[in-house]
Amino acid sequence: MAKSFSKLRDYCVLEMSLVVSVVFSAYLYSSYSIKNERLQEDNRILKQNNAVLQLPKQIEESKFLLRTHMGSKIHSFFINYSTYHKYREQIHSIDGVFDYAKFVTYEDKDIKKIATKITKGAKTPEEKARRIEKFVHRNVVYDNSVEKYFDHVKFPIETLIEKNGDCEDMAILETALLKAAGLDAVLITFPRGLREEDIAHVGVGIDGNFTGYSFPDKGKNYYFDEPTGVNSPIGKIDPIYKKSLFQIVKPK
Repeated sequence: MAKSFSKLRDYCVLEMSLVVSVVFSAYLYSSYSIKNERLQEDNRILKQNNAVLQLPKQIEESKFLLRTHMGSKIHSFFINYSTYHKYREQIHSIDGVFDYAKFVTYEDKDIKKIATKITKGAKTPEEKARRIEKFVHRNVVYDNSVEKYFDHVKFPIETLIEKNGDCEDMAILETALLKAAGLDAVLITFPRGLREEDIAHVGVGIDGNFTGYSFPDKGKNYYFDEPTGVNSPIGKIDPIYKKSLFQIVKPK
């Protein structure tokens, strides 16, 4: 009887192991299939855009006029439509948090020009950072309506021209401007669960002489800035993120 029970127990354990293995394999295959389908769809749209969206010369040479408020002054910037169109043609999805880095286009000549203009006359790096923070808060409206249907990460030029975006778009814009102004800035991502690609929130981290809450990384302290909060100074953070897992993403 004991031997029979032992054989039955071993058989049940083997059956359970097989079931777990099959379920886990199905999960991995499902995750891979979803990512692969999304990548194929992005590539299909990109090829289609490249094939049919050839801009007429008069449109290609047209410009967007951006008027932005900084204190009592109004700054005007011109951005070529062809530049905006170039970014619109790119793939806007990510497969992990480190993919955010490619969206921080701080080397873009228009981003550099805007960063230079809005920080002109600033006497310290901290004053530059505060000016850029206010610039983003005043000129971009928080809007996550697109993200309710599919993942769509914007480049800084797109966010500037469209004047709206969610937390990741606003954080990417602010980080690009900070980097273009010569400051050390990073993205700080907070996952919703254990999967890093399931992002709950994206903020900005700035290295400098600030006070408040910061995230340490390799001997530096990146002070948190909330890109979507008009009345949220550098160093202020929602308490729920103080105990959350986080990941620092450095622009390339």
